[in-house]
Amino acid sequence: MEKYSGAKFKTIFLSKKFPKTKKAMQLIKWFRRFYQIGLAPEYEQGSSGNLSFRYKNGFIIKSTKTYFKSIKPDELVFVKDFNNDKKIAYVHGKLEPSTELQMHYFIYKNKKNVNAVFHVHDYKIMKLARRLKIPITKVTESGTDKIGLDVMKYLDDKNFVIMKSHGAVAVGKSIDEAGNIILKYDKLANLI
Repeated sequence: MEKYSGAKFKTIFLSKKFPKTKKAMQLIKWFRRFYQIGLAPEYEQGSSGNLSFRYKNGFIIKSTKTYFKSIKPDELVFVKDFNNDKKIAYVHGKLEPSTELQMHYFIYKNKKNVNAVFHVHDYKIMKLARRLKIPITKVTESGTDKIGLDVMKYLDDKNFVIMKSHGAVAVGKSIDEAGNIILKYDKLANLI
């Protein structure tokens, strides 16, 4: 698996205020659930993976270097906009957004029916992907526009893909739908 290498974009804070939304607490419940079942391995600076949901004209995502087991609302970030040409994220919140922001951005920008993007590190389902005919991306450069565009391409008619040598991504029309897709595949992996 890849080593964490930090964000590949610049962050501009529009304000330190994070918008209040009930969906933030719903998202936090999923962070905790994935931690409990082992889908968010910890590294020296946080948990692997990231979850987000569409909010207004942007999306809310976890901050980088944050632990799934103890994440709080003020560790989420509202990404108001992202300039892909200049690699600049415009955000509301106190912390830097997840390094996989670009993948989430491309999915929300191009898939209007997607309202939640969940990326976890389910190594069991990754090993079974070919056998189960789950699409596997070709690009392995995490945190880049390249991997974001590659994931989006494989999501054309699917709601679950494997990021080659990196993790799994599920998309849903709601937070709970994306979460339940992850659980479905994890359960399947545990049965095989």
